[in-house]
Parts: sequence; structure tokens; C-alpha cells
Amino acid sequence: MGNVVGTVVVLLLFNLGVIALLRPLVADPLVLRFHAPYLVACVLLVAGALLSARTLGRGFGLVLVGLYVV
Repeated sequence: MGNVVGTVVVLLLFNLGVIALLRPLVADPLVLRFHAPYLVACVLLVAGALLSARTLGRGFGLVLVGLYVV
């Protein structure tokens, strides 16, 4: 769980912060309408699954691979 949340926190806060210090960022409307909500939904799905189950099996792995393909 720490890896999932930590990766997102580092990506969003540190990496985007450093990039914004070097050059202003402009968010494409597609990012705001699709990618950002998709990222939040995936993080919540994985965090919820890890909180509710001790192990994640092949079925959940298949779901995650499917989400990656999307």
C-alpha cells in the first residue's frame, strides 16, 4: 500500500513540482477530464483492495492489467 500511495505522491508532488519550477505547466483538457480522474480511481481501487484483503490473487491481477491496457 505504501508503494502505491508513495509512487503517486512522489509523481504528483515532487516530479510535477520540480517541472513547474523549471517551466510553467499547462494541462491539456483531456488530462483534466480523463487522466486525472482515472488515476484517482485506480489508486483508490488498489488502496481499497489492499486494505480489505490480505492477499490479492490472479483475478485482481487481471483487473489491474486490464486497467493498464485501458
